[in-house]
Amino acid sequence: MDSARRVLIGITGGIAAYKIPLLVRLLRKSGCEVKAVLTPAARPLVGVEALRTLSGSPVYLDGEALYDMGHIRLSEWADVFLIAPATANTIAKIANGIADNLLTTLALSIPEERVIVAPAMNCVMWRNGATRANVAALEARGVSVLPVGEGELACGVFGPGRMLGVDGIARHILAFFGDKPLINNKLDRYQSSGSDKLPSSDKSVSDNELPYGNDESLSGDDSSRRDKSLSGDKSLPDKGLSSNNEPEFSLAGKRVLISSGPTEEPIDPVRAITNRSSGKMGAALAYVALSMGARVTVVSGPARAALPAGAEVVAVKTASEMQAEMEKRFGAADVCVMAAAVSDFRPANFSADKLQRSEGKHITLELMPNPDILAGLGAVKSGQFLVGFSLESDGGAERAKAKMKRKNCDMMVYNSVGAALGGDSTEFTLLFADGGRKAFSAMGKAEAARAIFENVARVVNTV
Repeated sequence: MDSARRVLIGITGGIAAYKIPLLVRLLRKSGCEVKAVLTPAARPLVGVEALRTLSGSPVYLDGEALYDMGHIRLSEWADVFLIAPATANTIAKIANGIADNLLTTLALSIPEERVIVAPAMNCVMWRNGATRANVAALEARGVSVLPVGEGELACGVFGPGRMLGVDGIARHILAFFGDKPLINNKLDRYQSSGSDKLPSSDKSVSDNELPYGNDESLSGDDSSRRDKSLSGDKSLPDKGLSSNNEPEFSLAGKRVLISSGPTEEPIDPVRAITNRSSGKMGAALAYVALSMGARVTVVSGPARAALPAGAEVVAVKTASEMQAEMEKRFGAADVCVMAAAVSDFRPANFSADKLQRSEGKHITLELMPNPDILAGLGAVKSGQFLVGFSLESDGGAERAKAKMKRKNCDMMVYNSVGAALGGDSTEFTLLFADGGRKAFSAMGKAEAARAIFENVARVVNTV
């Protein structure tokens, strides 16, 4: 049986085309056979001879006949068709079935579940409604669309639209072949920024590059502060959290819905009741879910932490707004993580005018309870894996356990106020519906997010 892994790369006319020879080299070193197809617009941006030398194969161009030039033969040869960089123009053509060059013709000739697209464009083009609709159409048909990075673009502006770093793309390709899951910690830390610097040491990326705050090092041996399973843990086999060769650590194709950040309940036009949540945990969860192959939607209150460009972000302020958006999207989700710090109460009466201070006089605010979003989702759950967070000042794990049962959650993340709120690290315990629990000592929030989703993936991939 032929065990070759054949990757066909379609290169379009984005400036990121110059990075593809390095990607070819990485894939060849990983044991893949590689062939490249260039659009006419890509030819000035990447060296044909460099591609030919690094791939060891002919480079296919419009108007040049080769022994296996026909799009049918190339489509039969390829196990996976990667389009990188994929410009807005090419994405639009593929989404609408236009076949006006060899690359777009190949996109019609290869089953969509074997097509991977790595977008690269200006941030305004990436956010444009037409591009969003085209990307959604491709995803709905089974095409894998990789997340974009956020940073300074070739045009000089800052925003989302950078092609994912070549090492991140290579890891997605290898995951397609079942080689390794998308959970290499050291690589996850830089790929969200779209960087093309390959890690060369255990501290290849500085902590301040993480958009959701400083994280403790994820590389090297951190077994001393990883899983401290309590006796009688019935939830999961003890395999550790960094087994990078375990295929169950994938959320490929899963739709993950995350709530994040605080909510604000207005008192008057300038004052509000809120809390100290930074949104760092929700941001970390979004980045990790994307790195594990999920399609991610984040419903976020006014948080300080930046969210990844690859996620759909829905901005809200009040608990009622968050409830409406979460309920609207819950039915389509496979996994829902309620990480937001939702205000428990809101003012019973909103003052349309700013309340004026009077010397020596007290003011009394009447508060009323906000909706319990997590309990509401648990009541209508129909197959989703529901994760709640329980932040407690006392009463500890038993109160969190009771909350998990009352709100029909599959897993509860329990932590204390002093160990979690607003900081860059957290100490927590995972509680499971079957009575099992796992305790984790202090770690960065990115690492905590990975621990949470690795445990989620173990369950959802065995159901």
